[in-house]
Amino acid sequence: MHDGEILLAPLRSQEAVVSSRMEGTISTLEEILRIEGEEDAGDKEAFSNARSEAVETFLHARAMRRIQLQMADGQPLSEFLIRSAHQILLSFGRGAGLEPGSYKSQQNYIGDSRRRSISFVPISPESLPSATTASRRRAGSRRT
Repeated sequence: MHDGEILLAPLRSQEAVVSSRMEGTISTLEEILRIEGEEDAGDKEAFSNARSEAVETFLHARAMRRIQLQMADGQPLSEFLIRSAHQILLSFGRGAGLEPGSYKSQQNYIGDSRRRSISFVPISPESLPSATTASRRRAGSRRT
């Protein structure tokens, strides 16, 4: 473990909790750290002993960690890297039956179905591939 990882690991997990909460997936940092610790200790039941929402959030943190490691090894931010992270993120839970690693084909939103209110509408499926390419180019041009 690199020295910086001691500080980054809990921050990455906390970011996963907060980001997932924006989409309605509720979990706690304690749950995510417990799953991580159990998995690191070789517990084959780490996922089955946890709530599915906590596992989804853990996978968010795992996907971010994987990207971080691959980029630290010199791999550029690429469509392959993004789609690989997406496969990790959707490998369990609500997204597992979708198309992990593929761009969305239908418009989605973040909102409260009971109140019938929408708080955020992300980019349309038609605009996603070109926007992803543009974002990767901007990120690559800033990298030194």
